[in-house]
Amino acid sequence: MEETQLLRPIILLCLLIFSSPALAQSPDAWLQEALKLKQEGWGQRVSPTLPDMVRPIAPLIAFVSFSMPQDSLKAILEQVDRVGGTVLLRGLVNNSFKDTATVVARMVEEHGTGFGVDPKLFVKYAINAVPAFVVPNGETSFDKISGNISLIAALEALVQEGGNPEAARLLLGKLRMDKP
Repeated sequence: MEETQLLRPIILLCLLIFSSPALAQSPDAWLQEALKLKQEGWGQRVSPTLPDMVRPIAPLIAFVSFSMPQDSLKAILEQVDRVGGTVLLRGLVNNSFKDTATVVARMVEEHGTGFGVDPKLFVKYAINAVPAFVVPNGETSFDKISGNISLIAALEALVQEGGNPEAARLLLGKLRMDKP
């Protein structure tokens, strides 16, 4: 069980890092490559997550789920990518590596950006509903908002009510400037 829990983030990290058009078209090929890496001991040589003290802090973290409407998920992916943020999932689609690889590969192919998987950050930021947006204010404080709202609306609310309105204002300005 512990090996499976450690292997999940490693396999998904491989998908995000090593995804290519060929692998995006065939999740089975990706899964075979991931299993080959595991058999070669790759999972024992690489930490599945970075320690908190060396993990870079993204200016914005969006917590999502594949249970969300696809249009909302696509909008969040595009907007978070424009501000240099990170999009995180709690776990696997249907608790399946193959299903997750298929969905993530499709999203990467369509949008050029993918997802991270980090259940620990869902706990750290007490995320109980998605979408949720977090603007970290250092290592220990953060602003959080959740609900079925756009990133622009979330950032506008954090400018008005957050503990670090300047950080939210900078992200909002970047999002509006980079609008396609």
